[in-house]
This record gives sequence, structure tokens and C-alpha cells, in this order.
Amino acid sequence: MPNKFIGLLNAWNAGPFIKPILNMAVEYCDEVLVAVGPHSEAMKKYDDGTEKVAKKFKDKVTFVPVQFGGTHLTSKTPTMNMMLEKSEMFEVGNWVWLLDTDEFYFKDDVSLMKKSLSGSDYNTVSIANERFFFINMKHYLTNTNKIRLWKITDKSNHFLPLQRWTGETDKVYTFDTTMHHYSLLLNPYSKREFWRTEYNDKTQDIKVKWMDEIYMKFELNNQEKWIERNEMLFGKRTPFMQSDYNTNDGGLFKYEGEHPEHIQDTRLLKIKDFRNIYIKK
Repeated sequence: MPNKFIGLLNAWNAGPFIKPILNMAVEYCDEVLVAVGPHSEAMKKYDDGTEKVAKKFKDKVTFVPVQFGGTHLTSKTPTMNMMLEKSEMFEVGNWVWLLDTDEFYFKDDVSLMKKSLSGSDYNTVSIANERFFFINMKHYLTNTNKIRLWKITDKSNHFLPLQRWTGETDKVYTFDTTMHHYSLLLNPYSKREFWRTEYNDKTQDIKVKWMDEIYMKFELNNQEKWIERNEMLFGKRTPFMQSDYNTNDGGLFKYEGEHPEHIQDTRLLKIKDFRNIYIKK
């Protein structure tokens, strides 16, 4: 019997991405469990209708309530483990796929991955490459090796904070594909609030400062100015504050190719600057 794929999706303030990610999830996974809701009091105000759209998939997915703990650290892991408890396919040999509202894959790539995993002794999947889009769907940074899938090797397998799997992870299949990651095209005000409040400490302060001083002011037609300012503020010649992302000599790469089908079929590609659709009135 072929391995089954269990998709886990936490969603809130997902805006224009919630419909395409759910379309992708139900197509690629044999079972999809979804939790819609904020993890902190501060994030409750960013209700943008994500839950209303998600509910249209009620016959295709299983909804699990957010295990509200007041922060990302105390909410997401209990919620994912509740999803595992509610799963009808949580059996040894099947796969747990941690999805996200801003991460997309091509259909042919997923088909190849499933064939490669079938009958194998792999227990972990690492996505080899990542395009991390910036401002719109034509500019990006790159990154490598994101763990997103784990095989169930024991019925006691579960998650520890954050996204650490208790099962075996010694046999890694490095999936030679590229994940299209649209994180920086989501609501920047929501993301700033998320960094400011949901970790309940000061570790994210640099991200808040970067959002205010670089991202919200960044000009695509004057990249060098903001790259130099980022270097002055954060010590990195890049438009991003994390040094593990690769750049085009400090700048953004230009992308003219196709996007994964569930994004390509939307009008999102036409948006020249995603920041403008979230500007506070």
C-alpha cells in the first residue's frame, strides 16, 4: 500500500494565499488538517477573512481548533500535535507534511518526490532550494535545505517546539526542487506584530527594526541605496537581515519563470508591490 501524506496547515491573516494553499494541500495530500486562528491576543485584530475562505473547504479538510497559548511558541506546537491526534491516517509508514500558507511547489516535482519516497527507507525530506520572494513575484533571494516532511516511525511521534520531530530523522532525502516561498508578500504589519509579540522576548527586535527601516521603505529601482543602509544598520550587504539568504551580489535576483500552478492560476502575479495592498488607511 502506498504511503499516505498528511498535510498540517496553520493559518491566520493569510489574505490572498489561503485559497491557493488549500487547493494545493487537498491535491497533494491524502488528508489535510487545518487550524485557523491567531496565537496571541495582539494578532486577533488581523482577521482578514481567512477563516471564511477556509470554511469553504469544509468537505475536503478536517478543522482543528487552535490550542491558544498566548504566543507562537506556546500555541503552534500543541496545535500541530492536536492535528496528529485527530488524523485518521496517523500510521507508521505515512508522512507528515508541514505546510504553510506561503510555501508552494510544482505538481510534477511533488509527483517525483512521492515516487522517490515510495518503498524507500528515508524518514525525513529536506527541500533543496528556496526562492524567497521580496516585494513582488519577480524579485527574490535564495536559500537551501528546509525540512518539511517526516515519516511516522512510531505511533508516539510528535512535535516539540518549534517544528522538532521526535521520530527518526537520520535518513534524509534531499528533494532536488525549489520551493516558492512568498512570506514577504504577506501583510507586513501583521508580520511585524507577530515578531513583536508572539515570541514574548527580545530575540525578534532586529526583525521589527528591519521591517521599519528597510523593507517598508525599500525601492526596487534603487536597490543599492537600501542594500548599503542594511549593511550600515545590520552589518550585512543584503536587503534582508538574515545572512543565510543568498543574494545577487548583495541585491535581489530577477525571476521571469513560471510559478507553481496553484499560484500561476491566480491574479497575484500582476501585483507590482504587495506592500500597497496592505497599506493602512
